[in-house]
Amino acid sequence: MIDDLIAWTARCATGVSQVGPVAGWTGKPCIFFANHGSNLDALVIWSALPREIRRMTSPVAARDYWTKNFIRRWISAKVFRAVLLNRKGRSDDRAHPLQGVFQMLESGRSIIIFPEGTRSADGTLGPFKPGLFHLHEKFPACPLV
Repeated sequence: MIDDLIAWTARCATGVSQVGPVAGWTGKPCIFFANHGSNLDALVIWSALPREIRRMTSPVAARDYWTKNFIRRWISAKVFRAVLLNRKGRSDDRAHPLQGVFQMLESGRSIIIFPEGTRSADGTLGPFKPGLFHLHEKFPACPLV
């Protein structure tokens, strides 16, 4: 499938290795998190996951970046099955900013999230946003990996 080809290409291009069994993953949804230093972070983490986990994992990503053109929209929707969030918090509909993430976890999918939200220009770790805390509070049974 296309996701296998993209994951293989990303592993070859970046040198990342596919991981074996993932500590904390039980076959049920979990929350993968890491700091965010590059636009490639989600791709590299997603590509390193074993196929059975990767196919059940959706990165959380910035809506404004991933909806700029048709190719990005297609990749985010069809390949990554990404959850797109507004960087500025609540949208006009006043729904919780993490509603899409809640729905993914409730449907049985794992997520990849970056606690500081967007990446910094110079690679330094940014201040954490409360999203990871809210996710753990709402889904305490989901392992944090």
